[in-house]
Amino acid sequence: MPDSYRKLQSMEMEKRMDEEFELDERKTKILDAIIRNYLETGEPVPEFPYNWQYDGANGRSEDAFQMDIYCRSLLLIFKDSGAVDAGRADVFVDDTKVLTADPHVNGWTHCNPVILLEEKESGWHQVRIQMTPGEEEKKFTILGFGYVE
Repeated sequence: MPDSYRKLQSMEMEKRMDEEFELDERKTKILDAIIRNYLETGEPVPEFPYNWQYDGANGRSEDAFQMDIYCRSLLLIFKDSGAVDAGRADVFVDDTKVLTADPHVNGWTHCNPVILLEEKESGWHQVRIQMTPGEEEKKFTILGFGYVE
């Protein structure tokens, strides 16, 4: 293997690691703000009991999860899975697709937090999560949300 190829691989790996570190740092800041808000106000963090699952039983993409929320930062925590019946879901904030949540990225069951929104000012936002076309007969599980008001 030529040295130039190894150097290119090394540079690409370093860039990916920097991007992952930056993302982890942003997630930590949002979670810190959520905890700080609780400690300062004494207000309990709203719960998302029992999760939410699209079970794929009827295969209808119109069975989307929707909510309106007042916030400036928003995290989605969804279930990663190695199961073949788990499918991808498209996530929209204010009718703009922000990401496709793929439960097979890691290939094993655990939670996966992703940043959906990060703004300077709070405002009302509409969140919609629906199965990616072609995945309507698969399952997708939302474990919870984190937000900063």
